Amino acid sequence: MVMYKHYTEELGTLTSEQVDWEPYGTLYRIGSAMSDLNPKCLEEARFWRMWCPLICMWLVEYHQPHRVMRQFGLYQECPPQWQDTDHALHR
Repeated sequence: MVMYKHYTEELGTLTSEQVDWEPYGTLYRIGSAMSDLNPKCLEEARFWRMWCPLICMWLVEYHQPHRVMRQFGLYQECPPQWQDTDHALHR
């Protein structure tokens, strides 16, 4: 318990200048996802970043690829604020 308190206190004092945030690693470490994919997966790549409603049975939600750009090795701005699409899409 003493070590836990020590670590949480240390983490609590960190500033943004002291942290290099790379949630998905660098391309050097994780490789390029595009080169590892089966060519069949790349046939419809034009749809990957399309903003559209996804419909599955009774569930409708927007595909929001702009929120996960770093997972695909792309530059990602700070994601826009999350929007609840429940009421707008489920009328």
